[in-house]
Amino acid sequence: MLFPNSQGGRHEASGTGAVGTLVTAHATVDTKGSYTAIIAATSFDYHGFFIQTLPLTANCSYLLDIAVDQGGTEKILVSDVPLMNGFSEYGGYYFPIFVAAGSTISIRAQASVTSGLFVATTYGQQAGSNIPIFSRSETIGALTASSQGTQIDSGAVVDTKGSIIQIAASTGIDYKYMSCYIGHDHATLPTQGGIIGMGVYVGGSGVEDVIMNGMVTGGLGGVGYTSQPHYGLFCDIKAGTRISADCQCNNTQATDRIGSIVCIGYN
Repeated sequence: MLFPNSQGGRHEASGTGAVGTLVTAHATVDTKGSYTAIIAATSFDYHGFFIQTLPLTANCSYLLDIAVDQGGTEKILVSDVPLMNGFSEYGGYYFPIFVAAGSTISIRAQASVTSGLFVATTYGQQAGSNIPIFSRSETIGALTASSQGTQIDSGAVVDTKGSIIQIAASTGIDYKYMSCYIGHDHATLPTQGGIIGMGVYVGGSGVEDVIMNGMVTGGLGGVGYTSQPHYGLFCDIKAGTRISADCQCNNTQATDRIGSIVCIGYN
């Protein structure tokens, strides 16, 4: 199911071509490119939207900015969304944030290789009831210098968690909902593949409390790991909170065991 349960809601889809609208990252590595419109004008107020992506460049990771309007007046709704799913593998991302009717939704991207390509399709939702609506977001853990998420090493022991690594020293806003995007580090393709399991924590160093655990991504050697917002969590994380993560892997290969994570909080 693409969207949370709602009553009396409606949806619309956009994206050109058979598989979606083509988006090209900047020709300079790790630099944001120009905006590409995914939908010219929303037909009604969106109470959230879903973006489906298909990467077309092998061994590449991306960070996406999603904005409304165009012509140099873009307002970023969600910044530095990671796209880490393997080459030619679809990924889906839900954003529980408001978009007014008549808005243009655009995407710009940076990539770990020159002019990385992917296609995107947008599905907007207007809820009848039973769905929270958020108006702002904050992204933590994105590494814009390398177009990746924060790197989490599971260590050299199979199926054993490594050290807890800080994602953010202090959140800038209250979080009422948080999405965590996990994947492989993508600096190199995995040799053997495997499964990475990740946990997310709040609290100071040495006194962390787990808030999400058992988030899993997996993939094949020579292909890559699939990234997904796994999972979204309704929460009550106050501004100023330290957030961190750890992971474990069923493979101790140095090219396989390192996970990557980015979190987005909403209120």
